[in-house]
Amino acid sequence: MTGLQFGDSPLDLSPSTAGDRDGLFWALRVFIYVSIILSVFNAAALRDWSDQLKVNQATEPVINVVHAWYKIIDDNHLMNPMKMARTGWAEVKASCLEKDLSRLLKSAEKNEASK
Repeated sequence: MTGLQFGDSPLDLSPSTAGDRDGLFWALRVFIYVSIILSVFNAAALRDWSDQLKVNQATEPVINVVHAWYKIIDDNHLMNPMKMARTGWAEVKASCLEKDLSRLLKSAEKNEASK
């Protein structure tokens, strides 16, 4: 079995040139890389998911590992971009909510004044 060069996809090869190249190995390699990337940059989602699990003998070790992993990632400041994005999104939502509420209040005041 000959493997594909890094970055090559069996989907990009014509059937005649693909030959004995293993697409399953390529897919497995992509899955592993993506899993590693997501475990690093999506540690908050893993933590949130683990917090929703009912604590029992089977889930307690998983919850502990996920929380320890999140702490490692956070201690190395890899969560900072996500924290900034969440803070910014919360500010945008609050700003939009303030505008909507002020429009509703003005509309209500106009209705009261016209009565």
